[in-house]
Amino acid sequence: MQDATSPEHNNAQGQPRLWTGGFMEGAKHVAGESFDPGSGSWAYRATQDVQRMFELRYIPAGDIIQRYGIDTKSGPITRPGQLPSPWTPQPRSAGRMYA
Repeated sequence: MQDATSPEHNNAQGQPRLWTGGFMEGAKHVAGESFDPGSGSWAYRATQDVQRMFELRYIPAGDIIQRYGIDTKSGPITRPGQLPSPWTPQPRSAGRMYA
């Protein structure tokens, strides 16, 4: 979930970035993720929501990743076609419930 909010894991269109390997690409990747986007960021929301899903034993219906934008060093951006966020629990029948 947190990786989905990282600019290093998404291209400019908000689609997953393909990893081609190599030391320099790895170094650039690590450097691009070496910042704390801060409270209120997509990464923080995703972390809180996963904790909430775990505690409630509930996974909302639909593509969970598409509920979060992408955090950049210049601020958060919205993912194209992004679903409503932050995540809010829906009626339990709308998702999967685990015992």
